Amino acid sequence: MPKRLALPALLVLMALLSVAYASTTLIIPYTDFNSTARKDYPTQFTESQWTISLKCSLTFANTTEYAQIFITNSSAFGYYGINVNIALDENGYSYDFYCPNKVDPGPTDWVNIGMIRNVPSTKTLKISLDKEGYLTVSDGIKTYISGFKVTPYVASFISVKGSSNNICSSGDVEIKIDKYTPTPTQIILQWIPLVICFAMLGVAIGMIKKIT
Repeated sequence: MPKRLALPALLVLMALLSVAYASTTLIIPYTDFNSTARKDYPTQFTESQWTISLKCSLTFANTTEYAQIFITNSSAFGYYGINVNIALDENGYSYDFYCPNKVDPGPTDWVNIGMIRNVPSTKTLKISLDKEGYLTVSDGIKTYISGFKVTPYVASFISVKGSSNNICSSGDVEIKIDKYTPTPTQIILQWIPLVICFAMLGVAIGMIKKIT
């Protein structure tokens, strides 16, 4: 039995190591959001399927200012990406998500795709893009945004700036980019056809046994 378990255990360990190796974690200080000039962080990521974990602990000056985060494929021309605006809310933060309707979008070329309110600083949001280009936002348990189709792209840069100058006094935003991982709901939906198939097979075998 130990020998039979050795190979599966080794494969699982290799998979975990490959995922850990592929991930990149960025700690964006509050000072980067105190300017309207965009600052770009390369992620070294090369896949068009990804999951980004986003956790905010910024201290805002007031509720009218917001931090802007862009998950992008470029820091120059051919720019495409997702814009996340984080602001102070009644009981935490609000996360407002936008997607461009064209490459190299201008200020008016962004479409709002959803807002999540009252997110505590202890909660991490997961933004995922699958191979078909569908965007999902969840906290690992509850799904807030799903089924929104975007242009698939490699998240090569994390770009940040503020809505105006001096909007934050402390804190940071922690961003981790990793290989795409489906939400629990998506995993269940993926398994349902297989479960149904086995159930039907069991019924068929039972009927055959009764006949014979």
